[in-house]
Amino acid sequence: MVPEQKMLVKLHWVATSMLYVVALLRNSVEALNVNLVFSPAPLLSGGLTDCPTPEAETCIGGVATVSAYVRNYVNSTGEAVFSMHRIDRISPFVQMHPMGWNVNFEVLHRRFGNRVAYAAASLLTSKRDLSILGSKEMSILVSNVLVPPSNPWYGFTDIVHFDSETNLAVIYVQSEAQPNSWPALDSAKNALDRIAAVNENTVDKWVPVILHDFTSHEVFRPFLSAIKDHSNPPHFILKIGSIDDEFEMPKSVNDKTWVASCGNKGSKSYRLHISLGPENAVQNVTLHVDDLKKLPAEMKDSVYIDDQNYLRKLAIEATEFDPVVGTSGSMPLTRTGNIRRCFAVTNPKFIGQLQYLQRR
Repeated sequence: MVPEQKMLVKLHWVATSMLYVVALLRNSVEALNVNLVFSPAPLLSGGLTDCPTPEAETCIGGVATVSAYVRNYVNSTGEAVFSMHRIDRISPFVQMHPMGWNVNFEVLHRRFGNRVAYAAASLLTSKRDLSILGSKEMSILVSNVLVPPSNPWYGFTDIVHFDSETNLAVIYVQSEAQPNSWPALDSAKNALDRIAAVNENTVDKWVPVILHDFTSHEVFRPFLSAIKDHSNPPHFILKIGSIDDEFEMPKSVNDKTWVASCGNKGSKSYRLHISLGPENAVQNVTLHVDDLKKLPAEMKDSVYIDDQNYLRKLAIEATEFDPVVGTSGSMPLTRTGNIRRCFAVTNPKFIGQLQYLQRR
């Protein structure tokens, strides 16, 4: 080995040792605060024709508002935040935009920098062209869904999302009524075992977190009873859906696991402030619910204005591409009689959701 190579090896060993010592000291001395933001908010702040300007009263909710809340908090504390938003498949915006459902990637990742999103498992069975949305730059977190190598989404979904900024290892389980779903309890246990295996080879431990997106209390309680006693238990569980009164205020259920419960309203954003101690064990959790209908004026900064102007351009693109509105060179047929408007009828010959007049 030449002297230059010996020097490189020595420098690498010194750097690795220093990183090990820093991580060890942090795990044994410092308390670390991180944040998890969960939001089912729509992409736009209102409908397609709402929010003509960022100052308009019709600018209500949406990912720009969630981002403004998060940015304000980060600027005041410097704490790390992991945000996860829902893939929108039903709003007029995503149905009418030229990119279709792929516009989720344009907004959530390219504009707002999200590294992961969540969606109903049925997304993975869609026959639409979702080649842009299927990207390793923003994976889809579906922890209890079977995604075999033959599925086009294989490689673009995660069972566990390891977030490097917060050290949270996030698991997302949803209704087992969804296509290709797997039992939530078994899936969560397997994911927790995977996190534990990774933690065996690292000093700065990953914090296992479960997002349990079921409505029924009857489903959650047996899940909680089993998972908290697992050999590799989660450090934190967030029950999403109808609020469980017992966990409306976050509480510890044993010496390793904390539990909280929150709603699933698109007009709200839910932020969990998590305090970590030695070995990244959870010491405390507080739940903050941000009302997206009431963004304080001081949070409407220049970034918020730019975000809203950007979203307005996309909304205009969607309006101009509306597949329902067309043109004709001749007068349409006159119809008489009792007719009604029929909504959401899918015609495979056309793109998008069509509306047409149908006789009773």
